[in-house]
Amino acid sequence: GSNYTKAGFGTGLEVRAIPNRNGVATFKGFYINDKVSGSKRYSAGYQQTQKFLNGFQMFADINVVSDFNYYSDYERELKLTSTPSTLARLELSRNGRWTSLNVRELRREQLLSDGSSLVQQTFPEIELRGRSRKLGDTPLFLSYEASFASIQQNGRQQGSFIDADYERLDLWPTLSMPLSRLPWLDVNPHVSYRTTYYTQSQTAPDPVTGVRSILDRDIARSVYNAGIDLTGPKFYRIFETPRSSFSKKYKNNIEPTISYNYAQAFDRLDDIILYDEIDRYGAPGNAVTYALSSR
Repeated sequence: GSNYTKAGFGTGLEVRAIPNRNGVATFKGFYINDKVSGSKRYSAGYQQTQKFLNGFQMFADINVVSDFNYYSDYERELKLTSTPSTLARLELSRNGRWTSLNVRELRREQLLSDGSSLVQQTFPEIELRGRSRKLGDTPLFLSYEASFASIQQNGRQQGSFIDADYERLDLWPTLSMPLSRLPWLDVNPHVSYRTTYYTQSQTAPDPVTGVRSILDRDIARSVYNAGIDLTGPKFYRIFETPRSSFSKKYKNNIEPTISYNYAQAFDRLDDIILYDEIDRYGAPGNAVTYALSSR
């Protein structure tokens, strides 16, 4: 417990458990009947990781808090006091040789200073990812991402109120054709097609109030992307420790990379309800990026 000179006495609890040899769980909570605010204030968090015999893995991270000012009044960790939000996430995943399956439930509540909040959640979200794989005897490789999500957003967002409850279906296949005729240079052209379907859309901002309205009108976005990645020339050096029973070798690679990408424009971007990176996908036009990697 903790005794505050003005707020009163608060009680905390932390429990750690091992359900079995493949899992670990932690619960941490705090409660106080705050005499300053005259209200009951609390926070609680539960985390668990678990592996199952069928190959699935579970990760749970569930957090709740009573009010906006709780973190600044009672928490001492900077990452909590500077982020007035709570996150609850339950995820099941399984990795295969070429594909990965993720099933998750996510709830995020952003606490605002005026006492209101923005609640965003997916219940559920099903995601399937396919790693790059050669298509038969062709020089082409296929990778993909596909997902289905039931999304809810309710509260104040960017100065206006939003109340949306919709489904989203996304499919994003990519074809590539690596051309590595030189050992010190990789050339990888690629083309992709992303199509996303929404059961709801939004209106343009009102010119006076700036408020957007949610419409029960579906919208589909389909865009092409094409580009090429150049990696090289590649430089490396092998470092070896003095000869002994613990002699080791270390290899250091330095690889410059330059990429060019063209993205097709979509003329109804403002009609899409924004939630995550899928909705913000791709800026239209031409883009060139470069990097220098050392590992």
